[in-house]
Amino acid sequence: MSIRTQVLGAIADYLNPKISSLKDAHYHTQREDFPIITTGHSLGGALACLSALDLGTLQGFRPGSTEGKKSTSFEVGCVTFGQPRVGNRPFARLVDRVVPAFIRIVYERDVITGQPSIPLLFKHAGLEAVVDDKGNCIPDPSFVERTFMGSRTNFASHSLGKY
Repeated sequence: MSIRTQVLGAIADYLNPKISSLKDAHYHTQREDFPIITTGHSLGGALACLSALDLGTLQGFRPGSTEGKKSTSFEVGCVTFGQPRVGNRPFARLVDRVVPAFIRIVYERDVITGQPSIPLLFKHAGLEAVVDDKGNCIPDPSFVERTFMGSRTNFASHSLGKY
């Protein structure tokens, strides 16, 4: 058995009872929706993306899923700050389909948000919102807006304080 399999098994053994208790708590309430939003900065943002995908697919938290006779409409969302690229194009399409409420907050000069720097192999998921030095937020910037933004070459811009 590989180390990866052992680690994933240990994580699943730890999280599954907690997720089951969330489902049970939701089952006993009269709420029609139960939003779960994952969040993180940098590597934590990448893990939040993976967690949201996991909650949306493997754990049955997809909107409109049913358990028995009672409907459970868990909405899974994700908000990340300074997240690097996590997967390839098919992965990004899967995340966009399973987690439609996904926003990546990016400080305009943050170098980490462009990593890994092989755009043909890696693709961001979600909607990008760029924040500049003055605190202005540009959701889903166009090609022209990107052209006039500062270059993403500054490691200091990745600091949590900038976000």
